[in-house]
Amino acid sequence: MANPPDALRYVFIQRPRCPACHSTALRTLRSRTDVDGSVARRTVCQCGHRFFVIVEADCQELAPDASPRGSIRASTEV
Repeated sequence: MANPPDALRYVFIQRPRCPACHSTALRTLRSRTDVDGSVARRTVCQCGHRFFVIVEADCQELAPDASPRGSIRASTEV
């Protein structure tokens, strides 16, 4: 088992998927950066379903030298 500092060096994420058809063929219509550093992306899938993808910029709290990817949440609010 790796010691904790080594384990915090890597951030693993998955591509966002459409909540309706589970496809990864998504297109961003517009993006908005919030005060906390997160990015809200209005997204449309090839099936026509529209939803938000929220990219949270929280990885800097885990490791200062980590990439700024953060975690991704999908919201089906229209």
